[in-house]
Amino acid sequence: MNKIIKVVGLRTPVEIKKSIKNIIDQLEANSYAFVYDSNVVRIFSRYIKNERNKQIYISIVKKSARSTTQVTDIISLSPNLKIVRKDAYSFRLKVK
Repeated sequence: MNKIIKVVGLRTPVEIKKSIKNIIDQLEANSYAFVYDSNVVRIFSRYIKNERNKQIYISIVKKSARSTTQVTDIISLSPNLKIVRKDAYSFRLKVK
């Protein structure tokens, strides 16, 4: 778990970088994050594909109202882990 996970590339658009930074902020504070943009989740999961099956979980929750459907992705950490941030877009996973 000493591996640094960097979740943006050089060609990542600025808007997506802001959303990914927001995800990392939420994970650092709460161990879970709510995301409303599927593109951001897809990019985030691409960079954490080696870690996802063991420690980081991504699930989709669908909430429907009368005429609209809102899809929310929830990204959560394993309960015994916490994020230690290295910079704005990279972090390590540490055991609590």
